[in-house]
Amino acid sequence: MTLTPMRSCSAFLLSALLLFGVACDSGDSVSRLDVGGTYTVSTWTFKPTAAVLPQEDVKARLDQGVTQVTLASGRESYSFTFGFPGANGVETYIIAGGYDTEGDNRVVLDFGEKNRDRRRLLLPQKVRFTFDEATGVLSFDGTISGVNLEDYDPAKYGGSGLTDVNGRLNVVLTRR
Repeated sequence: MTLTPMRSCSAFLLSALLLFGVACDSGDSVSRLDVGGTYTVSTWTFKPTAAVLPQEDVKARLDQGVTQVTLASGRESYSFTFGFPGANGVETYIIAGGYDTEGDNRVVLDFGEKNRDRRRLLLPQKVRFTFDEATGVLSFDGTISGVNLEDYDPAKYGGSGLTDVNGRLNVVLTRR
């Protein structure tokens, strides 16, 4: 078959688009199908930058029987159910929102700017987790700012003025 100038140009453009598409997708990107599932908390700590403040073990405060994160497979929604043991049983909370995937195996959960419940977990508005496909683990280990310790634990920090604390958050979630 002989290529006419029009067919030759079309074939070149198609080849270039395919090559460009492959080059752009060369990063380790995950899809919602890859990350979908239910996750439990393996690690959840916060170490304030100020040496006088103790490290907080958020996981130890959570009721592991109800605490889980569910990422909808193939959709952009999540639900985060967590509970704190209390005098009258477990206080249960649910945060629902959207998530997205990015290159470099990143999964971004958006907890919303005004969501007060996220502050009880020391979470910033958005968290960019790294996803390990081999182990089914979502992890975040990074510096965050503006943590409100009074919202996190009113009994311990209420009235302390510790409403804008910086520190290192380490969260590991493991898929069931």
